[in-house]
Order: sequence, then C-alpha cells, then structure tokens
Amino acid sequence: MLWTYTDLILIRQGYVDHRYFLTPFLPQALGITASLIPVSFMLVYQYCLNQDKPFIIWTTGLSAILAFVFAPIEKWMGLVSIYKGFTIVHLFFIDIVITMISYGLTKFFVRFYTARQSNLDN
Repeated sequence: MLWTYTDLILIRQGYVDHRYFLTPFLPQALGITASLIPVSFMLVYQYCLNQDKPFIIWTTGLSAILAFVFAPIEKWMGLVSIYKGFTIVHLFFIDIVITMISYGLTKFFVRFYTARQSNLDN
C-alpha cells in the first residue's frame, strides 16, 4: 500500500503518468504498484527469512531489477511516462525506502506479537 500511495502522489504532482489503467473509476496506481512490486518483495522477505539471507542486499537487488529493467521496459512500451526531471534512479531509491519502512514495521509487529505471546504464556 505504501507504493500505491507513493505512486498516487507522484501522479498527482505530475512526475509520473500511467497511460493505461484497469478501469476509469479505480485509481491509476492499481497496476504494477499494487501487484508485482509488493508480491515480489514479500517473496524476497520470505526467502531471506527461511534461508537466513541478508534482506537488505536481496531487496537492493530486487529494487535494481524493478527500477533499471522493468521501468525502462514499461517506458519503452508506452505504459508510463516520466516528467519534471524524475528519473529511474529516483524509482530505485523510492523502492529501497519503502521496502525499509515496510521491513521496519514488520519487525516491530513481529517483536510486539512475540512479546505479547510470552507475557500471555507467563
């Protein structure tokens, strides 16, 4: 949801324009930002958690793939336009920041839940 809100802000400020969207009555950000991006990061999180891999390194790699591979393909296909000096590098850093915020919130809630469970067990 953080990426969807961020995408909506970028659209309203005139930095990004999605040329095609699902339906006229749904927000324009309900495309790749509501499906591919969050699912990809959730899969990377689960993989890193189960295989004891460094999440920050893996998420940086995924952010690079999304920003430097998928975004130019979308731009080349005419699905998205970028304006006002906004670049793909900005998308890369936005991916990393949003992922770290989500990761921090997940860690907080996991600690909160485990602390609550241990208090209930005592």
